[in-house]
Amino acid sequence: MGSRRLPGKSLALICSKPLLQYVIESLRQCRKLDCLALATSGEAEDDAIAALARDLDVVCTRGPLANVAARFALTIEQLGLNVFVRICGDSPLLDWRLVDRAVGMFLDSNADMVSNCHPRVFPPGASVEVVRSEVFLRALPHIADPGEQEHVTSYFHARAADFHIVSMGADRDYSGLNLCVDEPGDLERIRGLVRRLKRPHWSYTLAELHALAQGAAEGEGT
Repeated sequence: MGSRRLPGKSLALICSKPLLQYVIESLRQCRKLDCLALATSGEAEDDAIAALARDLDVVCTRGPLANVAARFALTIEQLGLNVFVRICGDSPLLDWRLVDRAVGMFLDSNADMVSNCHPRVFPPGASVEVVRSEVFLRALPHIADPGEQEHVTSYFHARAADFHIVSMGADRDYSGLNLCVDEPGDLERIRGLVRRLKRPHWSYTLAELHALAQGAAEGEGT
């Protein structure tokens, strides 16, 4: 809730529904996940996020505000996770099929991590990373840089030679598409896109969203 560029963005309304609810509704379509957990901070301003988790019957874990890596570790330990999937909470139109695909790739390999972020061939707001908990917890004492504590997997990508990281490729060019909500303009763009949807948001593939966004942009240019 304390986002500097867009305060309160986690619960910002998109067509009368909180942003985080979109993320959770999409992830509930996944067939390869055992559970969902919302990892937020223990700060009072994030009590509202914990309340939403209760309303939606989602496990909520709470830890340090700035050290997201420590927050992940708490979640791993509390839920006894051997593997976890990292999803950003500012991705309301995440295609859940990407999550199942990434988990499938992980299960078919001996990877420490499967990622579709490095190199970035998928658009912002469509990031998925599957991480082996043992590897993450072993690295945790060495994640001391504040930036790496906040952007949890950047530690591993910066040291890719030390880990077995499998990259997930895209089936097309998604250049120009941005489904992440980071600033006020992003929120308005996503609201506009959601208003164009004729079916439940989770039923749209990333390719369909790309086509809709392109159509909206072309319409604005005429």
